[in-house]
Amino acid sequence: MSDNLSIQEIHNEELMMLDSIVAFCSSHNLKYWLVGGTLLGAVRHKGFIPWDDDVDIGMPRQDYEEFINSWTNSKYKVLSAANVDYHLPYAKIVDTKTKIVSKSRASKEIETGLFIDIFPYDGYGDKLSTAIRLQRGVGFTSRLVAHSFANLNEFSVLKKFIYLIVKAISTCIGKQRVLKACLFPLSKFSYDTSTYVGSTFGIHFGKEIVLKSGFDQTVLADFENRSYRIPVSYDSYLRQMYGEYMILPDENQRVAHSMHIVYK
Repeated sequence: MSDNLSIQEIHNEELMMLDSIVAFCSSHNLKYWLVGGTLLGAVRHKGFIPWDDDVDIGMPRQDYEEFINSWTNSKYKVLSAANVDYHLPYAKIVDTKTKIVSKSRASKEIETGLFIDIFPYDGYGDKLSTAIRLQRGVGFTSRLVAHSFANLNEFSVLKKFIYLIVKAISTCIGKQRVLKACLFPLSKFSYDTSTYVGSTFGIHFGKEIVLKSGFDQTVLADFENRSYRIPVSYDSYLRQMYGEYMILPDENQRVAHSMHIVYK
């Protein structure tokens, strides 16, 4: 392994990964769109947010499941709930020729490669109150399982005790079965027939609930001299997520995420 990758090198590697994912989605007729900070970067910077070091993609649940079950690539592997040592309820596409030591609590210093996050978008039915209740309930229980496999030294004594109990139950029953049970309430509604949809596991919680009609259609947006798909309702989505999103944050807030060490 050589020296740490610069932010520009990280961006270059992620662009190649993103191109592979988009080509796969196109050849398999799968829907995708840029979300979160990646969508913000596309609209505000026509590319990466200069200080950001990750990429986020959203997919309807059915397309997401087909994607993770059919993905084949010699350079990039998929990590999902099907992997024994991976505990998050959304997927990552990982560059196998790189190594990251991530010290985020939810990933417990997992040694992995440079990655792109892929979030399933679930159907929440036709009532906003139902959407909020579903997202809160499923998001809470899924995060509880994920955090139970985290670095528990970073939590309070009470939370550590709770997570140890959850981990013991998950280990006894089987993590995959527990996560499947956590996700079961989402099966009540179809993405295609719901009025409200959203990312159940995003960090912005209720702000990630959106009208499906705004995500049915996509447009191509410029991104680092390429073009990727974004939802037609990108403006209302970004305002809901970030407020006046075209205004740059203060310099002391322009920080990367928790990928502490990157080797190539």
